[in-house]
Amino acid sequence: MAEEQRAEPRPGGEEEPSPSEPKFGFKDVIAFTIAAYQILFPILLLFAGALALVYLVFRFLFS
Repeated sequence: MAEEQRAEPRPGGEEEPSPSEPKFGFKDVIAFTIAAYQILFPILLLFAGALALVYLVFRFLFS
């Protein structure tokens, strides 16, 4: 089996990130948040609209 080479820790105690681990910054977090809203918001609006429609149908049928 091949042994993995580990980088020696830096004097400040921080390990250098490996090339396979992405480093996310503030702009990346904002972009992912906006993308999540763009995907989830229309689904939530459809769900709320369906609930409102069911409410109105039952309100007019049974009143």
